[in-house]
Amino acid sequence: MTKKILSSVLAYAGFAMLLACWLSPSALLVGSVCFLLSASLKFPIREDEGWTCSCGYDLSFVNPSSSKCPECGVNIELEWSSQLGELPRATAKRLRAATIQFIISFVLLGVYFATWLYN
Repeated sequence: MTKKILSSVLAYAGFAMLLACWLSPSALLVGSVCFLLSASLKFPIREDEGWTCSCGYDLSFVNPSSSKCPECGVNIELEWSSQLGELPRATAKRLRAATIQFIISFVLLGVYFATWLYN
């Protein structure tokens, strides 16, 4: 859970640095690093993530009629996929977000080096 919060904070910091790049070109470098760290916190991606509670408890053996995690008491929603080998929705969404953040990070890094070489 703390990785998710830290990843969001770093993504917002990256967007703030993107807006601050008009003041200083080094804000592009800081924004790129923020996006890179935010994207790297989204890994590792596991195929069975839909069966794990946010507290880390394995929900594979939970009573099917129960809607709460036996470890922490949080309401659980099991992720089902339509085909074998397909990633759950939450995992696929996180993978897409990480890919976009990696691309933004490398674009910002390229723009920073282009302005550094130009000056």
